[in-house]
Amino acid sequence: MGISRIARIIKTEIEEYIIHTVESHYMQNQLCEQLAPSGDDSPALPEDRCLMIPIEGTGNFVVAAVMGKSQGAEPGDKLIYSRDSDGNIKGKVWIHNDGSIEVEGTDITVKGNVKITGGTCEIAGTPTPSGSGSLCAMPYCAFTGAPQAGEISSGN
Repeated sequence: MGISRIARIIKTEIEEYIIHTVESHYMQNQLCEQLAPSGDDSPALPEDRCLMIPIEGTGNFVVAAVMGKSQGAEPGDKLIYSRDSDGNIKGKVWIHNDGSIEVEGTDITVKGNVKITGGTCEIAGTPTPSGSGSLCAMPYCAFTGAPQAGEISSGN
């Protein structure tokens, strides 16, 4: 059986599977498929380091893991993040070890039915009055009739 290696990813191609060109020894490049847990579609970036595992009897390797620099997660946290082509973090979902959850990104879209039960919901900013929506208990002012409810809150 071959020896596992740490390698540098040179290039990533996405066909049906994620395939990396890796430099396993100085100036020796080879192709490796990336293995990941079911439901995980996270191609690595060039210059990422990876763990190559040999496939017994074939002379081939697979990328079994990608080495990542810590982004601040504490023991017991789960942090999932995306990066642009320069490696800068652009979005993240952070499940903290105290049960709190942070979702951060430039634009966040939630699809499907959303049900909030218990607790409170705080929305920063000022509602834009439209006469509909849940951002005020009274859709119209009782004195002037002006709309005061809205669906959009802006200006956190």
